[in-house]
Amino acid sequence: MKKLLLAICILYAGAGYAQRVSVSEVIPVTQKIDGQYFFPRFSPGDDKIFFSSSNYNGLWYADQQQKAITPFVSEQGAGYEFAFSRDGKSVVYRVNEYSEKGIKISQKIVKKNIETNEQQIIETGRYLSSPKVLVNNEIVYTKDNKMVVKSSSSSRNVVKAEPFVYIENTKMVYYDNGVKKVLSPLGDVHYIWPSLSPDKTKLLFSALGIGTFITDVNGKVLVSLGEARYPRWSPDGKWVSYMIDEDDGHVITSSELYVVSADGKTKFQLTDTKDRIEMYAEWANTSNDLVFHSDEGQIFVMKLKID
Repeated sequence: MKKLLLAICILYAGAGYAQRVSVSEVIPVTQKIDGQYFFPRFSPGDDKIFFSSSNYNGLWYADQQQKAITPFVSEQGAGYEFAFSRDGKSVVYRVNEYSEKGIKISQKIVKKNIETNEQQIIETGRYLSSPKVLVNNEIVYTKDNKMVVKSSSSSRNVVKAEPFVYIENTKMVYYDNGVKKVLSPLGDVHYIWPSLSPDKTKLLFSALGIGTFITDVNGKVLVSLGEARYPRWSPDGKWVSYMIDEDDGHVITSSELYVVSADGKTKFQLTDTKDRIEMYAEWANTSNDLVFHSDEGQIFVMKLKID
């Protein structure tokens, strides 16, 4: 049976973090009879939860109130690192196109309106990165390892909006006001899952085989979080959610969810289950809720109490 950890926490010696995190409720969004869904994310207004299949093919969403599951797109690869327009009206995603022999022959970046289903092809090519959407709704991606920024009326290659970070050839690349900076704070290693803090002053990332870290935007290490897979900032930047998973070399055998304070001093374990594997949690945009999927492809919302 599911066990909620209402008070279990690990406090590091000397920690001065006064807040505590506990789980108040876990609510199923989908049922097992609905099918298997993975990699959920809240829409910008938190009124919808989008999710994909285990291989990132297609997108569906569930209304938070009605819980009805609505098919959105069926294209291959659409569920991998998809992005929302800032007003929440559209989804921007990358599609992989294959030959009859299963060879990937091209990609395209598509913007689709959630309400009208109107689609716009933003870019086509063979080597496109997953898209990002900036605060002014400009769409950012790389084509043949060159940065492209596309607005509603034109494309350009100078970024003058908010800073952002992405992965290029296993390295972290930080863009700010059109200036590109390659960051390798731990040397020549494979970097994954980079993200800027909500106030854009810190960088969160993992390095394969080493751990998860918080640095300043110049790459100076501020905090080492140790083993913390799929790290995600809370909306206020005070916490980082993550998972610790294990596998047998073929499949995931266990996974639990945690949060840690951004200074690395206070850690709370959110789940302790033997009958369910929880993975890939994402924060809501306007609350302390987390959404995640189980190993059986069921979507859940976890409501946190932070006091």
